[in-house]
Amino acid sequence: MKKQTARIVAVALALLLALPAAVAVPSLFASEKIPSGAILSPDGKWAAASRVRKEYESDQGVYERIEEALLFDAKKDKLLKTYDIVGINFSFCWSANSRFAAASFYGRTWGSFQIIDTQTRELHPELPSGAVYEALLAAGATFELNPFGSGYGVVSATEWLDGSRVLLAYAFLDSLDNTQTGTITYDVLSAELSDVRQNTPRGG
Repeated sequence: MKKQTARIVAVALALLLALPAAVAVPSLFASEKIPSGAILSPDGKWAAASRVRKEYESDQGVYERIEEALLFDAKKDKLLKTYDIVGINFSFCWSANSRFAAASFYGRTWGSFQIIDTQTRELHPELPSGAVYEALLAAGATFELNPFGSGYGVVSATEWLDGSRVLLAYAFLDSLDNTQTGTITYDVLSAELSDVRQNTPRGG
């Protein structure tokens, strides 16, 4: 079990390091101004960033932190809204039309993403990693998830293909202890998944 958890953590870290999107550096100071690590939208109107909301030591003596995502009006250097997204190591990438910001974030053994909509200033419903796995099966994938790792999938946003479609990278541990990785396209407006591309599994 410890070996499997360690491999899952390694997969999450590998995806994090591979992300092309710039990483917003969180700040311990609850400033209403745009921090230096914020990511500007292509049109220069918006900025996305993250900051540390809570730091603590777990019962196991492990240092933990929880961050939150922030949306700014870049023209007025003003904080518009904070988003209660539990995770760490946030990264952001903007759609070309500057409407959407994809925020990818991680836990110790998992990774996910959410979409900030600047038109509504709300979060789109989070896409569960199970939906990605179901799309893989529908596209012909035959692997089964590892019973000890089914809740530890990593699904992150890597780049926008157009104004509403974002390319996702995924990583799952299968029942044979192989790491299954690839990409899939997610349409934010229709909530549809398509264009599955699966890599050759990496053995455990």
